[in-house]
Amino acid sequence: MVIIILIALIIGYIIVNYQALSLRFNYWYNVDSKHQTWSELHPITLHKAQNTAQKLDENYLYIPTVGIQAPINWGVQEDDVTGMLSSGLVHYNASALPDDAAGNIYIIGNTSGPIWSSSPYKTVITLLDKVKPNHVITIIYNNKIYSYRIIKIE
Repeated sequence: MVIIILIALIIGYIIVNYQALSLRFNYWYNVDSKHQTWSELHPITLHKAQNTAQKLDENYLYIPTVGIQAPINWGVQEDDVTGMLSSGLVHYNASALPDDAAGNIYIIGNTSGPIWSSSPYKTVITLLDKVKPNHVITIIYNNKIYSYRIIKIE
């Protein structure tokens, strides 16, 4: 009986987290096993915009090395964070903004979501743990480009 319950829980976990698990498997297969570059396999808007006259999307976060690109909802109150995650990333209101001289910027996103969710951002930061020092994070805010180079990961 215990084995049947355990198998049912594992199957349920896989069903609910299928898209995140699939993304992680594809990253492992292509980058870790075949030594390909994820950003070349999945180019994102920022690279295209830098090489063309294409306008960059306002209020966006880009991490090309892991294919993360999503809109940012700025200044969201703590009570509204969960509801806003289906429309992109969420900037926690109590944290700094990109144009502040000092302070930390807190941006929240989903790593996985149920397969029945229609949000395109339910797995937006699934590969965030694959970011390494010297990778660049770019934020478009108030018509300005802010680029941050990762120095250390703790």
